[in-house]
Amino acid sequence: MKALILENLQKDFFEGGRKVKDADLILDSINKIISKFDLIIFTKDYVEQVNINYNDLVDNIFSKITENNSLYIFNKQVDDNKSFSAFYSENQISTGLSEFLDEKEVDQIFVAGINYNNSVNNTIDDAIYEGFKVVSIIDAIKFTDQNIASFIEKLTNNDVKIIESWELPLFNLL
Repeated sequence: MKALILENLQKDFFEGGRKVKDADLILDSINKIISKFDLIIFTKDYVEQVNINYNDLVDNIFSKITENNSLYIFNKQVDDNKSFSAFYSENQISTGLSEFLDEKEVDQIFVAGINYNNSVNNTIDDAIYEGFKVVSIIDAIKFTDQNIASFIEKLTNNDVKIIESWELPLFNLL
């Protein structure tokens, strides 16, 4: 099974919150692909508020989700330390995501979201470490620095597939 992991699509990264510059530019790409996945996992970044609910996430994404999609929210705050990965805290305490994905018989994950430099990067690294096949949807990732070339080189060296959102239907045929 394939799963889509969406990093940090919570309102506080957009207008009115801690806003990541131009974060809204990735939403069109995410909206193109979200309904194509049976299993969608939103991660919630470390913030003072650790209660998780749909109201914390970007509203217009939910209009693309259908009754065929299974939707889960994973809080990355599992101890007193920040957790930039969807899989582990800074102290290497598991968030339970790997076990959850194993339970759902997921073998391939697609990753998109906000802040490559921390969350997306660390989630990809830990997914590789956990033995998952990883696909990065590059036009659905918000970079906080524009060093995309080093990102692509690192992913390529780690056998991570790199696609754009429009390529998803083609990629799924392979």
